[in-house]
Amino acid sequence: MHKALAGEHTENKGKNSFLNFIKMRFETIRENWVLHVLCISLGSSFFGVGYSALPVFALLLWTLKTTIKGKGKLLETMLDSRILWVWIFYALFLVTIVISDIAKGGKWTHLDGLSYNLATGFFMLFGFLIAGRSRVEETICVYFGWLSVFTFLLLGLVEMRFGGLYRYHSGVFVNTNILFTAVAMVGVAHFVRFIEKQGVTGVMRWISLACAIWAGMSMLRFSSSDALFPVFLGTCVFLVLLSDNDKAMFGFAVFLIGGGVYLVSSENILSHLASVDFVSLDFWREFFNKREAIWTLAIRIIAQNPLLGVGAGRFSETMHQIANEVPSIKLGTIWHSHSLWLQHFVVHGVIAGCAFWGFLLSSIRCAARSYRTEKETTMPLTVLGIFMVFSLYGVVECAPLYEELIPVVWGGLGILMGILRSETSGSRSQIEEF
Repeated sequence: MHKALAGEHTENKGKNSFLNFIKMRFETIRENWVLHVLCISLGSSFFGVGYSALPVFALLLWTLKTTIKGKGKLLETMLDSRILWVWIFYALFLVTIVISDIAKGGKWTHLDGLSYNLATGFFMLFGFLIAGRSRVEETICVYFGWLSVFTFLLLGLVEMRFGGLYRYHSGVFVNTNILFTAVAMVGVAHFVRFIEKQGVTGVMRWISLACAIWAGMSMLRFSSSDALFPVFLGTCVFLVLLSDNDKAMFGFAVFLIGGGVYLVSSENILSHLASVDFVSLDFWREFFNKREAIWTLAIRIIAQNPLLGVGAGRFSETMHQIANEVPSIKLGTIWHSHSLWLQHFVVHGVIAGCAFWGFLLSSIRCAARSYRTEKETTMPLTVLGIFMVFSLYGVVECAPLYEELIPVVWGGLGILMGILRSETSGSRSQIEEF
């Protein structure tokens, strides 16, 4: 009898503990719901920007209320030297876009136009305000929790698409270059989470490792780009060299020696190396896959429209006109310059292109400096890794500029900037007063 009562008491105690745990989790989510909404918006855009519309609308309302309540204190929180230049170059970039599109009749709703570049700023602002009012550990936990959910969904749909089971037709799945750019970015983020010890314990580290390996294998098996996997692999190696984790360096040593042994023992690779001819023009034409012709025409467009560019949405038309002047270059319809480093020079002029370069490089500087100065290095390395994929793959592609990737790239930067500002002495109280 006593044993039965004791067993019933233990069972009830277990149920109560579980219910209390669930209650505490819901209470935590309720207190910081806006952080969850932000992280949902970052990942849901992979599957179509329409899926992030409702979260973005909620974030806009919250931001409006927060900014009004702040009574001018928002500007004070942006004056940290690590993030100030990001906002300065972004503002200059927006101004040059507006002037160019007004003068040249550009389309503001085009990918190169004002609307999408405004979205970049909004996601930075969302991340900046929301992360600035949250504990760093909680921000990172929620960010990677939702990223894991969307990574499994993304990679699962990739497997089904290329396995012939189901073909999803929206978001990043419209174009394979955009799709695998997203895969590379989430893979790098999970790799950072695995190698960095802070805030990551037990099963979650191994889930992140599984996601990173799965992402890499997906690129190797299914991506049509010869450049993307080397960019992914090189970024991971660079992040290992930056990390303070000695075990990560041990893994890198094993990978390096193992790769050397595989190279020496692979007859297929050695035979390809034996036939390499860097002197041959055919080699470089095959290597660049007609990009040298596109870049040639893009630079000629810049020379003819140096101040204001051709305007958003007018790239393809202008490219066709310039191509007719060069009979030796035969190209079909070209929608962009195949380099995000060139795109805004062509579309909005040299000043806008320089402003974009400043915006991008100051963002990378922000991540690099925060890695040197912050105790918590997971988010700085994550953002730095995403921007390395963005900028290195962007040398040969414009895929990183597409709207489906704006939230994960620029929202992640905003979160990092919010963390930096919240860690500054006295700034958290300012942000919490919003």
